[in-house]
Amino acid sequence: MATKKNQLFLNDYYLPNMLNARTFRSETTRGIIKSAKLPHTIEKNFTIISSNDITGKKEINYFNNQIPILADKTLNYEGEPIYIITYADEDSYKYAADEIFLDIEEETPFSFDVESAFGNEIPEEQIVFKKTYSLLDDRESKIDFAQLDESRFPEAGDDLLLQVDNFYVNQYHSRYCEPHGAVAQPEKGGNITIYTVTQWPAHVQKSVAEALGINQKNVKVIITAVSSPLEGRIWYPSLISCQAAIAAWKTGKPVKLLLSREETHNYTPAQFPFRVTLKSAISRIGKLKKMEINLEIDAGAYPVIMDELYEKSFFSATGFLGCSDVSMNLSVIKTSKPPMSFISSFNFSQLNISLEKHISNMTRKLGLSPAEWRKKSVLGENVNINKYWDVQEDLKKTVASNMESVLSVINSVSALSDFERKYASFELMRTNRKNNRSIKFSGIGFSLNFFNNTILKSMEKEKLTVKMTLDNSSNLNISTLTVPDGNHNYDIWRKYLGELLGISSEKIYVLPHRTDLAPPSASYVFSKGLGGFSELLKKASVNMQQKRLKSSLPIEATTSLSLNTINKSDLSWGAAVVELSIDSFTYEIETKGIWCCFDCGHILNKDSIDKSVYSGIIDSFNWIYGAERFSSDKIRYLHNDSTWHFVNIPIFTEYNNVTKKNKSFDIGDLPLSLIPGAYYNALIQALGKDINNIPITIDKIDAILNAGR
Repeated sequence: MATKKNQLFLNDYYLPNMLNARTFRSETTRGIIKSAKLPHTIEKNFTIISSNDITGKKEINYFNNQIPILADKTLNYEGEPIYIITYADEDSYKYAADEIFLDIEEETPFSFDVESAFGNEIPEEQIVFKKTYSLLDDRESKIDFAQLDESRFPEAGDDLLLQVDNFYVNQYHSRYCEPHGAVAQPEKGGNITIYTVTQWPAHVQKSVAEALGINQKNVKVIITAVSSPLEGRIWYPSLISCQAAIAAWKTGKPVKLLLSREETHNYTPAQFPFRVTLKSAISRIGKLKKMEINLEIDAGAYPVIMDELYEKSFFSATGFLGCSDVSMNLSVIKTSKPPMSFISSFNFSQLNISLEKHISNMTRKLGLSPAEWRKKSVLGENVNINKYWDVQEDLKKTVASNMESVLSVINSVSALSDFERKYASFELMRTNRKNNRSIKFSGIGFSLNFFNNTILKSMEKEKLTVKMTLDNSSNLNISTLTVPDGNHNYDIWRKYLGELLGISSEKIYVLPHRTDLAPPSASYVFSKGLGGFSELLKKASVNMQQKRLKSSLPIEATTSLSLNTINKSDLSWGAAVVELSIDSFTYEIETKGIWCCFDCGHILNKDSIDKSVYSGIIDSFNWIYGAERFSSDKIRYLHNDSTWHFVNIPIFTEYNNVTKKNKSFDIGDLPLSLIPGAYYNALIQALGKDINNIPITIDKIDAILNAGR
């Protein structure tokens, strides 16, 4: 078994006298509450909890950013929580919700249209973070984009061609099976127990204690069974847990607060929307001479982790290209939308699609293969590696090992897909389209990206910790507050420890994640997942073996590992190729095949990494087609027909390990970042027209092909 049998899913919990709760949300996008009229609780079948009922801090703290638990007077986005209504029966809830009347002075919403042209004037009050970064160390660039031409090279000399590309992406939501929510149970002696699903139990404990104005030791957090990957459950479970805890504190009864599917989609953090413009100057032989990125990010009503957002966006937007003159201008914009966040690890991998499109358009103008160009242009001799990695080890060795990984994944995926031959053939078909009346347009796209295993600078002092107990029956019990991103990880932990310690995996138990039993430990998303935790388990097994030689049963050993010592400068690399065709009459898209290759070191569990790849591909297609959006009735999800054909697409995967040997790294969000970039490059080649946004629809293809006719 992976966990103890008594672990339940959050929605299965029922405690004696437990009240249900729902969130009363703002219908106004932005405004000030002038007054409120609330119903009288004559029969006390419901209770309305407001910001005034919070006895401690009225906000949760997330990386020094404040997010209100319940809105007091100021409303910053539609759907912002104002009240929590606890109720014993449905009729009582309906009566309470219908009898709440608010007098709101509406204000102009803060907007940010990602589809508009870059550079449109944004009010200064909306720009909460602005930073310019360059690899030139403040030296003036010798290349002036204003003097370059996008359409052609100058007639003579080693002159430069200008390439400019725009791309914009709206918010993207992850898929969740288990609902967002919390159960709060008040107990004797001023204690409270919180049941929830979170990647950061310690943050829930701290936030609830501060909201109630009590000691953290009086708050017990128990993580319920995880039915699906956690993805973006970083700070939002703390917000819901505080709301449930305040309601339980006031009523003196257990309270269950679960979000509906509609609420989960509309109000939980989504991936940051953004618009980006990439400008590059490239020589006749394909040498990248200058690159400039202008990036504007919609952070929602309560912008968070802006320094980290900048750090990760710079990595993703520049792609470690071999260019000495690289700069990025970043603006983080406050809008009247729910707070945005990272939802698939702390990497801004969605930028890869714009970079890949930019590279594809450059190489197409030069008549070069994008795969071959990548091999010559990533981590080149002009890369100022000190700007990319803050490492103490030999920089030449760092670059060489990563370059070897890059070459391996590019060569493997190119050979698997027969990319070079197909790309040249489809380019010929595209350029001769007027003379070729084929019923299908064909395209093949390439994409390369990395997963940054380095941690956020603000988390460098955090530690991963695990407590292992070998009892009198030689059962090994594992206790930690690092919550993995799916139940399958428990089996991997058990198998790995069984091999290290020589214990049958059937005698190894991962105990439920509880703050009262497990030592403090960094959250999953900061620990870089399975790869980082495996290093901790290896160290813990050595610790346990040493104690087994000196002590009799039972034996207990607690082991910690600093995050800043794990995989400091290594990247996981991946490459993907997507081949597709478009019916020239119906504009239906048929995906012919997907080829992926990854180098993320030693594979601990092949089935697990395969599931991550396939899940990432499914997420990619949902994102590409906009299938994660709600229908107009806001009851069910819409699924574009194309996503249902996913099972018929041939998928080929290969895993290399050219330099990392026995070290294990995360595959992270590589599948989610690679597939859209390769898909859109294939689509652009097939259509012979540029595309600058997501999602893609038949109507959009029709508009692109018939523009100007």
